[in-house]
Amino acid sequence: MTNWIRLIGIESKDGTQRRLLTRLEDLEKLVKKHKKENDRKFLENGDDNKTIAFTVSSSKNLENYNNQRIIYDKVITNTGNAYNKTTGIFTCPVSGTYVFTWSTMSSSAKQSCYAFIYHNGHKLMMSHSYEHSGGYHEVASNTMVLSLKKNELVWIGTTHGIYCYGYPYTGFSGWKL
Repeated sequence: MTNWIRLIGIESKDGTQRRLLTRLEDLEKLVKKHKKENDRKFLENGDDNKTIAFTVSSSKNLENYNNQRIIYDKVITNTGNAYNKTTGIFTCPVSGTYVFTWSTMSSSAKQSCYAFIYHNGHKLMMSHSYEHSGGYHEVASNTMVLSLKKNELVWIGTTHGIYCYGYPYTGFSGWKL
């Protein structure tokens, strides 16, 4: 730092130069400290600006699913790789606010298709479609906004037997706001 002051030719007989140099050095230390702390927080929390988005569907019809998670094995988009097509679970990679939407279409005569969104094992909301006699199919969808912390889990599941068409009628999407 002393070389820099010599370079610009600042001279002071009353100690102003030394006080300015000391203040500048203190500011440099403070900046280094804050940078180190920010780097540590970034490593802990990940990139808050990272794009997280997925859209998935089931490649087959869902028949007689009883009290189980729906595994959406047809991945259309999985930016950020937060959805696991083997388990059917979205694992939050970065804390924040997320939007989730899901849809179903009933597939068998006079059968229902109930689909619930789960957050860390707790049932939150439901969609319900039913096929009426005469071959009329219902489509049901729902949307939910959740504040999630890193590593929290979200999935779609059932509570009793369901009968739903697969791709392209049944799907699950989510993204970080």
